[in-house]
Amino acid sequence: MVEAPVSSCIKQWLISPSKYCGLGIPSFQSRAENLKIGKRYALKNSPNENIRELWSDSIKDNITSDSLLQQFSLKQAINCNKEAQTKAASDHFLTLGSQGKIAKAVSEYIPSKQITNWSKIVDLLPGHVYNFIRKAVQSQLPTFDNLHRWGRAPSNLCPMCGFIQTNKHVLSNCSSNGALSRYTIRHNKALKILIDWISQKLNVGMELYHDLPLPGSRQVTDLFTNFRPDIAIKSASKIGILELTICHETNFMTSRNYK
Repeated sequence: MVEAPVSSCIKQWLISPSKYCGLGIPSFQSRAENLKIGKRYALKNSPNENIRELWSDSIKDNITSDSLLQQFSLKQAINCNKEAQTKAASDHFLTLGSQGKIAKAVSEYIPSKQITNWSKIVDLLPGHVYNFIRKAVQSQLPTFDNLHRWGRAPSNLCPMCGFIQTNKHVLSNCSSNGALSRYTIRHNKALKILIDWISQKLNVGMELYHDLPLPGSRQVTDLFTNFRPDIAIKSASKIGILELTICHETNFMTSRNYK
């Protein structure tokens, strides 16, 4: 079950497809509109003359659905209406200054197939983790900035460093020593997973270098003396590098270009 603050645009978020970080779940209103198209089609094409008269007498109250049926077949009309519903919901969701900010940035720079695969993986996570991730994507975590906006906290400032405590601040931008230490631990744990996986996939003649102090491993400082990537794979003729970064919506492309 999805948990979200009452201020969330839940309907638009649910309807928006997974490629826009939505859930792709039609609302009851959307389902009712599509069922109505089927009902109008049945009335219009009924073998019973009285039923057809009922359809004719009620045209002025069903202009939208009837106009679709005049242009398309039943299946095409329903599909066209679904596309319009999805577009309207996505356009609204992605233009929200806070709630849709991350989804908009991600959908602009990440291929839709990768976002959809990410959504499928998130669906398999435990409920509390799923809720945290989904609320993080919507900037709906109970940060002091949100709590202050919702009237549940007297201030929007982070008690650890004194700056405004937004989603970005909590997840990757607090400058306090405790937060910076946690960011480093999180980064290195993710990097260790990548190192273990890559080390099993190396072809003959390739050597793996990385930036973690693991026993018996090669360090990237053996290859580079200034900027050090997290991982380097050296072959006889070239070196490939990989840089892991935990970025957020306002520095997504900046971080990527820098890396």
